[in-house]
Amino acid sequence: MILISGSDSYLTSRLIPYLRNSFQVYAFDDSQGSIMDEKFIKNLFLSVKPKYFINLKEKTDIIDCEFQKENCYNINALALKNISKTCKDSSTVLIQLSSSYLYGIDNKNMLTEDMDISAYSVYADSKLLAEKIIQESGIKHLSVRSGERFFENGTFLNKIAGQLISNSEICIPDNMITSPVSSSEICSFIKFSIDNSLSGIYNCSCTDYISVYDFSVHFLDIYNNIKKSGLKPELKKVDFDEYLFPADVPQCNRLSVAKLKASGYTPENDIFSGIENYINSI
Repeated sequence: MILISGSDSYLTSRLIPYLRNSFQVYAFDDSQGSIMDEKFIKNLFLSVKPKYFINLKEKTDIIDCEFQKENCYNINALALKNISKTCKDSSTVLIQLSSSYLYGIDNKNMLTEDMDISAYSVYADSKLLAEKIIQESGIKHLSVRSGERFFENGTFLNKIAGQLISNSEICIPDNMITSPVSSSEICSFIKFSIDNSLSGIYNCSCTDYISVYDFSVHFLDIYNNIKKSGLKPELKKVDFDEYLFPADVPQCNRLSVAKLKASGYTPENDIFSGIENYINSI
C-alpha cells in the first residue's frame, strides 16, 4: 500500500496513474485531514498500513513563502517531525520531494548530491530543514531534489509560463540557467525508486539545462503549435542583477543526474517533450 498526501496537487494527479497498475494507492488532502495533525496521521497509518508514504503536500509559491513564513515552515518542514516518527513506528519508507534550490545561489558548477547545501529564501530554508529532520530521524527515506518544476503553481518557471500564456509583455532575466523537470519525469523516477528500493538523496531533472530565455521561446513555440494559437508576447531581456525577483533564486542551477543514471534509471524526458506533455495536459 502506498499513501500519498496532497491529493489535490497537479503532481499527485499525474503520479497516481503511474502507481495504480502495480500498487494499491490511497491519497488524501486537507479536506480529510492535515499532515500537521499528529493524531490524524497516526490513525491514518494504522488504518491504511502503508509500506511507502509519499509526501507531496507542500508550499511551492516562492512569493507566498516569503509572506507566509510560519505556514511555509509548518507545511514544508515541521510536519515532518510527526510524519517521520510515525513512519519509524510503522516501518514505512518516506519519499520526500525536495528542491535543487538547496545548492545555493552562487554555485556555477554542475550540482551533485554530495555538495554542501545552503538556504537563501524561506522556501529553500524550509526544504533544507525538512531534509535535516528526516535524516536525524534515522528512518529509511528517499529525498528527491527536483529541478525547476514548471508545472507546479507558484514556481518561478510556472509564473513565466503563465505570463507567456496571458500574451502580455514579459521581462526575462538574462544569463539565468535552470534545470527544468516535468511531472512525468518525477513520477517515473518515484515509481522506479519504489520498484528498486532506492533510498538516500537523488537529483531529478530533465536531461538538459537551458537558459530561462530559451525556455520561454521554446515554451511559446510549442504552446502555439499544440493549441493552434497565435500568442506573440514581447519578450524583454533584463540583466539578472537588475531583475526584480520576489525572492532570491539561483542564477545558475545545473543539476547533475549522474547518480540518477548510475542507479539504473534512464531519464525519460528532454526539456521539450516535458513541455509538450505539460501543455497537452492543461
